Amino acid sequence: HRHTWETSIRTCAPDFALITYFGSILDKFAPHYRPDDVYAGNLWGALECANAGITTLVDWSHIMNTPAHADEAIRGLQESGIRSVFAYGFPNTSLVDWWFGPDYTGSVLSSDGAEARRLRQQYFNSDDQLVTMALATRGPGFCKPEVVRHDWELARELGINITVHVAMDRFGYTKLQIKGLRDMDLLYPNTTYIHASHFTAEEWALVRDSGGNVSFSPQVEIQMGHGWAPAVTALEYDVPIGLSSDVATTVSSDQFTQMHAIFGSERGRKHQEAWDADLDGLQASPGLITSREVLSWATIGGARVAGIADRTGSLTPGK
Repeated sequence: HRHTWETSIRTCAPDFALITYFGSILDKFAPHYRPDDVYAGNLWGALECANAGITTLVDWSHIMNTPAHADEAIRGLQESGIRSVFAYGFPNTSLVDWWFGPDYTGSVLSSDGAEARRLRQQYFNSDDQLVTMALATRGPGFCKPEVVRHDWELARELGINITVHVAMDRFGYTKLQIKGLRDMDLLYPNTTYIHASHFTAEEWALVRDSGGNVSFSPQVEIQMGHGWAPAVTALEYDVPIGLSSDVATTVSSDQFTQMHAIFGSERGRKHQEAWDADLDGLQASPGLITSREVLSWATIGGARVAGIADRTGSLTPGK
């Protein structure tokens, strides 16, 4: 997953932590984005992917400030020629209104879901095309329960998958979101949980048992303060893994960087555990991920997470 619209301001914030990104990028840059800015960002971002060897992306598009913004985001993806999943999100016109406001109100762009239905009918009336649709939502903690239910039920009505950021950094808003979805009976299969850095054991089990998956952005997570990309834990719970770059403003946008980041950070964590346990230094640290596993997460794993592994992610007949 990546917020492709940010490509036009890429590398502007390499030193930002997550909270700084919220205040400076989403609250200051995003409200000024015009539809043609979104078009340019999506076109350049998709071409940047192709240039880096990436054949498929999930465009987590939380710049839906007007209907024209959505149209131009889709046009940028279509004109690039890349395979993509357009994850239709919400506006970023005010940090208070959409993320940390007192009421956490507002559904995906329009309270009745009319805009999502329009896009589904106008651009994505077939699921067998180069650009398909998903729903990018905020989830429990960032909006009222009735808004959460509306969005999840809208995704089910439209027959599209959900992708949502969860369990990141020290934000109380992101804690125990999976339990919240369970309590609302909204643990839908094929939901992508992004970051998942601070899941409890119970939440990992809930994700596995409900048929969910995770998208790790390892460079973002260790650089911006989300937490670790807990790949070893995901493996232990048999939860599908994909790798992603997230924000072009702050980190690299190629998959090789993400593979290197998770390979180094997760092996480093397991080495540290072995050191802390005072294990014999001549023995290999337990639980080390392998390079082949990491390569699979950047290829077929990502395709499974995006819901299109029948079309891409490996070199086999018919793909």
